[in-house]
Amino acid sequence: MSVAALILAAGRSTRMGTNKLVAELAGKPLIRRTAEVVLASRARPVIVITGHEAEKLAPVLAGLDIIRIDNPRHGEGLSTSLLAGIAALPDHADAALICLGDMALIRPATLDYVIENFEQEPELGAIVPTFRGEWGNPVLLARKLFAPVTRLGGDAGARKLLHGRTDVRVFDVDDPAILVDADTPSALAEMRRRVEKNPRCDEMSSPTGRSRHSRPSGPKGREGKQARHSRPSDPKDREGKGNHTPPRRL
Repeated sequence: MSVAALILAAGRSTRMGTNKLVAELAGKPLIRRTAEVVLASRARPVIVITGHEAEKLAPVLAGLDIIRIDNPRHGEGLSTSLLAGIAALPDHADAALICLGDMALIRPATLDYVIENFEQEPELGAIVPTFRGEWGNPVLLARKLFAPVTRLGGDAGARKLLHGRTDVRVFDVDDPAILVDADTPSALAEMRRRVEKNPRCDEMSSPTGRSRHSRPSGPKGREGKQARHSRPSDPKDREGKGNHTPPRRL
């Protein structure tokens, strides 16, 4: 199966005050580190959607095996970047990982684990990783949700499409970075502290966890079958008990 990746990098970083995607993290611009993490996964092609200050992002992405497209409508909201990304996907793409440009600490193994789960259950509409019960990013959207994405507007993200669906797989992973972004100066400072403490934090062992089909409206989703790659006997892999909140900003 073919799973692509879309990296959303068109936003204005209003809460940061400056363009966070060119801020340094471990000696590299944040967006470049994110792109390198995604490129280290099995997802192909990797498409980066730029918009705000695209001229600053283009040079820091130079030399990477990505497709960069510009979203001239980025000021109209997140949905326009999703629309531009979906339109750029090749016809053979069965699904796409929707990645955020500032989530640079996620392990490539986490992305691959999401892809592997989709390969095992290609009839799914979406796959959502969680950490201790909290929904994170990236979310995988199957092709059957591409058309609904094109009908979104404004700042509505893909999570709006997941409400009430029974073909959404939700599972816990041992990767707290699925919840970590750089929306604010303090959040970026925390990311830097994490990297200083563990410079190889994106190269740790493959995450596994327990999974289920879930209605994304809350923690009352039906329990489903255990993922074939899960190891529930490991205490680290147990389901968290937090609120199953749809991913932030997706």
